[in-house]
Amino acid sequence: MERYSGNREPFLFLFCAGADEAAAEKLAALLGARAKLYAASALGKKERRALRKAAAVVPVLSARSLESVTAVLADEAAQDKPLIPVFLERVELPAGLRMLLGSTQGLRRFDYETEEAFERALGAVPALDALAVTPAQKRAGKRTLAAAAGLFAAAGLAALLLTLRPFSAERIDRDSTLGRLGLSGNPAAIKTVALYGDTLEKRFEDGGVYQAYASVANSSYAGIYLSEADATVKPGTLSDLSDFAGLTNLEELSLAGNAVEDVSPLFSLKKLKKLDLSMQLRYVQDPYRREVEAQQLDLTGISALENLETLYLCFNRWPDDGSVPAWMAELDGMPRFRTLVLDRSAEVIPALLGKVGYDLVLLGVEAGSYDELRAAAEDPDCRCIYVTRGAEIVIPEGEEWTLPANTMLNGVNLTIRVDGTLRVRGWFECGMTDVRNKGTVVVENGGSFIGGMSSTYNEGLFTVEAGGQHVLERGMEFWQQDGAYINRGTLVFGWGGQFHLQGGDVENDGVLIVEKNENSGMPMPDGWFENKRATAERFTGSGTVEIREAEAN
Repeated sequence: MERYSGNREPFLFLFCAGADEAAAEKLAALLGARAKLYAASALGKKERRALRKAAAVVPVLSARSLESVTAVLADEAAQDKPLIPVFLERVELPAGLRMLLGSTQGLRRFDYETEEAFERALGAVPALDALAVTPAQKRAGKRTLAAAAGLFAAAGLAALLLTLRPFSAERIDRDSTLGRLGLSGNPAAIKTVALYGDTLEKRFEDGGVYQAYASVANSSYAGIYLSEADATVKPGTLSDLSDFAGLTNLEELSLAGNAVEDVSPLFSLKKLKKLDLSMQLRYVQDPYRREVEAQQLDLTGISALENLETLYLCFNRWPDDGSVPAWMAELDGMPRFRTLVLDRSAEVIPALLGKVGYDLVLLGVEAGSYDELRAAAEDPDCRCIYVTRGAEIVIPEGEEWTLPANTMLNGVNLTIRVDGTLRVRGWFECGMTDVRNKGTVVVENGGSFIGGMSSTYNEGLFTVEAGGQHVLERGMEFWQQDGAYINRGTLVFGWGGQFHLQGGDVENDGVLIVEKNENSGMPMPDGWFENKRATAERFTGSGTVEIREAEAN
């Protein structure tokens, strides 16, 4: 829809609340003559007239301005105007303002330590180089200049019009892959896509992502912990990346926690600086286990990303023999590449340390003793603790160690002896591990105790509190030898897991889930389900026992 606004020179309508006028004046000075500042709590005739003529709107946002900015953007005069929001501080946007802003990418002033850094970021905003001149203005401008200065002036205006590029009319289709993810607007204006699992976040996670395992029986296969949001989100199913090739100005992209196999459509994104492909998952079928597992990615051709600086590949699969995939040689030859981020359990790490020209950042903290384990848990920034392969960790009698909430304990081929007290508030996910409890183990609310091909021997007190879960599957065996086992949360007898009741007391005051394998298409040893059900019936207490069909994936 063409509309002549009357302004021969396109300008920015810079709007702020009165309390933010000083900060807005600094912003106006950075933008120069192309910005006109209006500081008011509401629109008057003068402001509304200027807003109609403006080429774009720059709302200055703070906790003090939310109401007035919402009123301005909802005004008819602001409709269909390009937006360049500037956030002076972190604010929680009300629903109405979020809807008006849509997926518009804003500048966060508080992210920049200096005026110079902010000025560079402001100058890089594509919209500032694309102040729209309407067709009506072009015609009026040509007539005016031709009359005033003849054909040379008209030719000069034509050159100017080539410089002032109009905003792109292209918009993301709601039914496309990008649209279904929650992206909208002009694809060329999008610089950051932060998709973690099934959740589109507002910003890229520089701290990396952390995996949390949960049981198949509870219909939650894995989780992704985001430190910025302090929340765990569910995995996503995104696999087709062909639509992402249209995000030509993308600089930051996370697809962590999805099901990507073919990464090649991303290699056309020449401006990409940060890429997170952590935790790409696939379903597996096996006679003795049923779950999702990490994929091994082939990034052959990644050198086409000539501006890539940082690559995140945490919790993906690597060759079991520790060899380096051939495509990784490309990283060393990339001119701007600086950092590869891996989790400490990646098999490829020994082959890379000290042998590559970029920084290798390892997610998490390694612990080989009880003192190191305790120090790691006291570090507020630590969300992954990796126990050294082959280590024997002893929690001494009289000592208490707690695995913090939203923190994963991981490792293989190790022994943990509990003579004191172990409290699990996070995710205990050690594989091929012997846990020998002669003291007290408590799986608290939000905690999860699981680990493939592991054995736990209980001669003390093992308690699963309400909101906690203890999952026996993937070759896990629990040997109740003496002492007591009490479940007030969720205990799962799943695929490939066994609870051996040899002695002591067992009590179920929560939910005990027994998976059966009939009609699943996955054969199990004779009597496997019957033995688990018989064991469940030996529990005392007021809880429930649920029999669930384990369906084939």
